[in-house]
Amino acid sequence: MCVLSSVYMRRKVDSLPNKDDITFIIGGKTYTKKYSDTVLDGKLYIDMLLIAQYTDMKISGSESSVKFTADNDNYLRFEDGGTEAVINGSMVELGGTAMVSKDRCLIPYDFLTKAVGNGLRFILDTETNTVKVDRRMYATDNDDVFIPV
Repeated sequence: MCVLSSVYMRRKVDSLPNKDDITFIIGGKTYTKKYSDTVLDGKLYIDMLLIAQYTDMKISGSESSVKFTADNDNYLRFEDGGTEAVINGSMVELGGTAMVSKDRCLIPYDFLTKAVGNGLRFILDTETNTVKVDRRMYATDNDDVFIPV
């Protein structure tokens, strides 16, 4: 389901047009967060716990360290205050600081779109301050090659 990859790109969210609340639509469920709680140091952050719940990842760890494991045993681990994530044993720069507590795991949006982007589709609408996350769907062509739909 959720394929992890260690590719990463950094980008600031200077293009968000205002400081209104940000709406996250994850698998059809809507979550509204304050701008000041999700845009930190010019970067958009997203709660990995919401993504994990949507993708049925296993969650383990403590209040300051959390591990997300996909059904194929690939995993991501974040430490509170850390600037790197562990992806399947490799350290990868986050491009920001992870904020881990018992009820949230905020990580940079750009990092997440690259780390779990193969199985999910992320759409950032800067006009409406909306982030939509859903499963990437595939179909097969005449040669049984999977193509995005």
